[in-house]
Amino acid sequence: QCDEGKGPPPLGSTTLSLQSTSTPSPLVLLRASFFSCSILLQILLQILLCLNMSDGTVPEGWIVRESRSRDGKLYYYNTLTGESQWELPSEPARGGPAKVKASHILVKHVESRRPSSWREEVITRSRAEALELLKGYRARIASGEIAFAELASQVSDCSSARNGGDLGAFGPGEMMEAFEQTTYGLKVGEMSEPVHTDSGEHIILRTG
Repeated sequence: QCDEGKGPPPLGSTTLSLQSTSTPSPLVLLRASFFSCSILLQILLQILLCLNMSDGTVPEGWIVRESRSRDGKLYYYNTLTGESQWELPSEPARGGPAKVKASHILVKHVESRRPSSWREEVITRSRAEALELLKGYRARIASGEIAFAELASQVSDCSSARNGGDLGAFGPGEMMEAFEQTTYGLKVGEMSEPVHTDSGEHIILRTG
């Protein structure tokens, strides 16, 4: 039946309804507070993930991510190499793959960290002389007169000469800084200009 035209419910029933309303228990209130805090933390985290570098604390090429296996702990992800770490990066991300492959020819001189090699027990040439030798080697390779690996096996002062100068694969932090930066900056198949390190003078051929 239609309820239109009926009067309000008896006063006693209204009073009974108000009196029967119970106060939430402390446990219910605690759960509600915890749920609210969780939502707030998630919102703050999403804001941080969206901002990432806007405050200037995360170097270029890195982003902040949340770990699923460490209860939401934040870590830093290198967008160029796919590597991640827990510590805040101190410098911009470097491009290229996580690992590269390269061969090199090393010419040592008297200023080298260890002026000795499998070819010469005591190396007495100057740095300038080493550079001139290296430039000549590079010109021979670039002209097609001789292959990089063949020449490396003959003249390189590195023990990698037995493998045609092949150093295999290496990643960030495994080589001296100048050598590493130059290698990562080369295209596969490209040969560098002379590169100076504490070991001596190098020409580098990136192979992978």
